Amino acid sequence: MKKIFYPLLFMLLSFSACTEDDSTLATLDVSDIVIENLEEEYSVRSYVGVNLKDVIKPTVQTAYAADDLTYTWYLFDATAVNIDYRDYLISTDKEPDYVVELPSGDYRVVLEVRAQSNDFAQYASVLLHTSTSYSQGFYILKETPDGNTDLDCYNEELLTDVIAVGTGAPMKGKPCNLSILYNGEYVDPGSNELAMDNFIHVTTESRDYKGFRSEDLTEVFNRDNLFFSGPMDDNEIPYGYFMAYFYQCYISNTGIRSYGATFSGEAESTGKLGYPSCAGGSKFVQIIGWTNGIMYWSNTEHRLMIADFNVSSSTVATDTSGEDIQSDYPTDLECLASGVNSTGGTNIGWFLCESPSKDERYLIQSNSLGNAIERIVTLDPSLHLAKSDIVAANGRTASYIYCVDGNKLYAYSLTQGTELEIPLTGIPASETVTFVTNQYLGFLGMISATYNFDTFIVGTQEGYNYKLYFYEEEQMNGGQPIAAPGLTLEGTGKVKSVRYLSPQKDITGSNLGFEEMMGNTNTFPFSD
Repeated sequence: MKKIFYPLLFMLLSFSACTEDDSTLATLDVSDIVIENLEEEYSVRSYVGVNLKDVIKPTVQTAYAADDLTYTWYLFDATAVNIDYRDYLISTDKEPDYVVELPSGDYRVVLEVRAQSNDFAQYASVLLHTSTSYSQGFYILKETPDGNTDLDCYNEELLTDVIAVGTGAPMKGKPCNLSILYNGEYVDPGSNELAMDNFIHVTTESRDYKGFRSEDLTEVFNRDNLFFSGPMDDNEIPYGYFMAYFYQCYISNTGIRSYGATFSGEAESTGKLGYPSCAGGSKFVQIIGWTNGIMYWSNTEHRLMIADFNVSSSTVATDTSGEDIQSDYPTDLECLASGVNSTGGTNIGWFLCESPSKDERYLIQSNSLGNAIERIVTLDPSLHLAKSDIVAANGRTASYIYCVDGNKLYAYSLTQGTELEIPLTGIPASETVTFVTNQYLGFLGMISATYNFDTFIVGTQEGYNYKLYFYEEEQMNGGQPIAAPGLTLEGTGKVKSVRYLSPQKDITGSNLGFEEMMGNTNTFPFSD
């Protein structure tokens, strides 16, 4: 089914209160038909044998005889427009006898109950979300016991070592970065035609790289086929992907390669990349605000850089007056962590850096537009943030940078420069905390907002066995856990990062929706 846009959806939302009139109705004693026991939304997995009759079970209250009623079910793309829904019939049973084998996305299911005796009808409409085992959920990037890289995926159940399962072996080397890309374009290896899908991009410290389409985790891109020019040179260090305004961007030590994001809903590119622009990068990239807000750390320059609107060139990040204040700091700086915080209507991008020669740490903070440095803070060595190797951003609920020191969680205030200890409710004190992240999704729109969430995740480790504790919004207040975690996952490997993937695909060309274009921050975190 072709992805298009909305208006028919609004009409169908009112179908539960609609009747089809007929000139004979004025002269007949018409009994009502009431359709009940339906939820507004349902979520199902595709390609695993789920039948809608086992999921959607309406009841009908009416005085019409049972053999007088007909039941007709229709299913179509929820974003479709200018269609006749009757072209999409799936069942004529009282309950929809239809096995779900649909691409991940959002669909509208309509039930028509009609009395044959007088042609009177009532309708009900529900939203159906579909996903595959891989197209939605939390992806866990991990180091395997043999020092290589693999993924676990949680979508109602934990699927383990999915790279090794799909390709026959884990990726070479320890994990570097995990990137989520929406609306990635590529050539479908099955049909040899242009296609679009969400992508999971994985890089390792040994320079290995693979890009998987999310629908079935098929490997589409790798070091051999990503560039138009041929296989990557040996000196190419892939760091990952990000989305900036109207471009899909790959970043490496050689710079940023990009292609224009598609707004038509139809693939227009092979996804292959041309020559790089901008200074060499790193995995630490943040989009802050709407104007010139592509800030990234350059491992080659040991500086914070700003890419222009079209990611065609880059400059050294200066302060708001244009002064190169980074020149006042050591030239051997390395970036340890980065993030964006958006609370109280203010965006703060930050990059935590360290000078090996001086054994000092510095916090570089952007202005709210992301087109200049607001300030650089030399961290007091007594601060936990100045010592911790486990650092993460809070995105939207408190102006915090999280860090772990002495197996305790602390929050550094971006506005006050002070720290406080945060008790980890529900996690045994005997467990060793090795990982923290705040994962969220903030898409706008009637359908895409269905997947929005904000979750704080804490990981503990014993050898090569991990536990991940998920604190959902109702278990958090002001960036702090106030109740036991709602979900705990256990697996094998050392957790490097966690990213959430939505099955939503009709996102406008990049991850920046209307809210972001008006000056707010990322719809999901790029990296911690």
